Amino acid sequence: MSSVTAVSLLPAEFHVVIDREACLQCGRCVHQCGWNVYSWDRALERPVPNHSRCVACHRCVTFCPAGAITVKKNELAFKHSENMPPELLKAVWKQAETGGVLLTGMGNDRAYLRIFDHLLLDACQVTNPSIDPLREPMEMRTFLGRKPDSLEAVITPGNRQPGALQLDAQLRLETPILFGGMSYGSVSLNVHRALAWAAQELGTFMNTGEGGLHPELEPYGDHIIVQCASGRFGVDVNYLRAGAAVEIKIGQ
Repeated sequence: MSSVTAVSLLPAEFHVVIDREACLQCGRCVHQCGWNVYSWDRALERPVPNHSRCVACHRCVTFCPAGAITVKKNELAFKHSENMPPELLKAVWKQAETGGVLLTGMGNDRAYLRIFDHLLLDACQVTNPSIDPLREPMEMRTFLGRKPDSLEAVITPGNRQPGALQLDAQLRLETPILFGGMSYGSVSLNVHRALAWAAQELGTFMNTGEGGLHPELEPYGDHIIVQCASGRFGVDVNYLRAGAAVEIKIGQ
C-alpha cells in the first residue's frame, strides 16, 4: 500500500540559501537544526533544506564552519496588511488544512484575531479565580422573539406559585450565533447542507437568503429561517411553512 504525504499550501515565511561552492558538505547543519529543516540527500551528497520548517533562528548560520548559509525573508510570503496581517492569514490557512481550532490566550499584547473561531463573547466569570474556559460551563442560551414590556404574576390564595407565562413564539438558540443569509445559487447545495447540519448540531439557525430552499434541506426546517425578499425567488406557501421563522427582507 502506497503512503500519501500531505503537502501544505502555506507559503514558507523564510527561504534558506546554501552557497554550494562554499559548502563543505560536513552535514553540521543537519545535526544542529532543532526544527528539522535540513535532510541529507545521499544521491547529491549534500544538505537539502525544507523552507517551510525554517523559523529563522539562525542556529545553522552560526554553526556553519564555512559561512555558506543565509536565511532570507521569503518574498512570496504573505504581505503585511492592517486588516489581514500574516499571523491571521496563517491561522486561517492552518485551520483550513487541519480542521482544528488554534487555541490562544487573551492575555497578550496582540490585537484579537478577526475570524469566526476567535469571536469574543464577553461572558460573566463564574468562579474567582476563573477556571480553564474549556472546562467551566457557561450558559449562552438565547431566545429570540417578541417580549412583553412587563410581566405580571397572578398568585391566588391557594396557590403561591405564579402561573405559566404566555409569550409569543420564541426561537431558542443554544449559542448566540446565527448563520447569515447566503442564497442557494450564490453558494452551492453542499454549502447550504453543511450550514443546515451545523445549525442543527449547534442548536442554532441558518438563514436561507433569497434563493429559496432546496427540498433536501426540509428535514432541517426546525433550524432554518426562510427569507422572503422583494424578488420572491423560490417563495411559495410551502417555502414559508418549511422553516422555523420567516425573515422579510426590505432592502440590501
